[in-house]
Amino acid sequence: GYYVSGDYQLGRRWFTGGRFDWSDRSQFANLTDKGAGATLTYWPSEFSQIRGEYRFTHYAENRNSNELLMQLIFSLGAHGAHPF
Repeated sequence: GYYVSGDYQLGRRWFTGGRFDWSDRSQFANLTDKGAGATLTYWPSEFSQIRGEYRFTHYAENRNSNELLMQLIFSLGAHGAHPF
């Protein structure tokens, strides 16, 4: 399988992105799953990110999945100085 993804910076703290993936099954290589997603990420500070994602997956059995995902990323501890 493979995937392709990319991000684009909308503003100082806002990013959007997309991803497409294609995956063969390990036991049945003739079955493939395909998916695509779109993300929107906000960086309130250099130590945290808030991300929302919509993901669509089409499974080989002709089933579809729609997902809405939320993610919060943060770091703790010492961090070297650099401009943000």
